Amino acid sequence: MIKFFKMLNGEEIVAEVGDDTEEWCERLEMHYPYRNLLTQQGVMLVAYPCDHITVSVNHVLFTGEANEELSAAYRQLTGGIITPPRGIQLSN
Repeated sequence: MIKFFKMLNGEEIVAEVGDDTEEWCERLEMHYPYRNLLTQQGVMLVAYPCDHITVSVNHVLFTGEANEELSAAYRQLTGGIITPPRGIQLSN
């Protein structure tokens, strides 16, 4: 599941987490984390220098499930499968 996180230090992170996020205790494991960076061209996702980080849940201000647009951008960056939007047909 791809989620976004707003951290207490103001950082915004997009990462893949397991489905058991409702049962967080003290730490949250994030896989392939990316940081949101605001530029003149818009929002850019910047990879962390590692594939896995563990964060104390005390440092998370709020979280939510990523929308389709953010999820597609994240999957493209991490090499995941991208599903086309509904209503668009692909031709061979």
